[in-house]
Amino acid sequence: ILWLLSGHNIQLEGKKIYLVGNGRLVGRPLSAMLSKSNINHKVLTTKDDTNQLVDGDIIISATGQAGLITPSLIKPGTVFVDAGTVGEDGVIKGDASDELYQRDDISITPKLGGVGPLTISALFDNVLRAADLKRKGL
Repeated sequence: ILWLLSGHNIQLEGKKIYLVGNGRLVGRPLSAMLSKSNINHKVLTTKDDTNQLVDGDIIISATGQAGLITPSLIKPGTVFVDAGTVGEDGVIKGDASDELYQRDDISITPKLGGVGPLTISALFDNVLRAADLKRKGL
């Protein structure tokens, strides 16, 4: 996700960042990385009031609750990263509602082919780096 944002020259410093979801695969590790980089952010869970998201400049959602994030929660100009996935009736869905994808005044990751392929690329990058280090005896 940080690779994705960096690749699109999205600056995190000074932005109001919300991370929705605190799971062990995405939310917690991403929050730790942001904290380590001294990037201010607020973590919300699905039990929190999501109406506060309307203040966000960058929102990253990873709850696995289909359609949780609706257009009324996102202000114009927001960068929205949907990292949540859930299967419903054999269809993979994200945290963003279908209506959110109708908006042209926000930046949003694609329904398919967004965060997932970059995660796989990052995994391969790490494997290749580790193999190189092992080859060098480090």
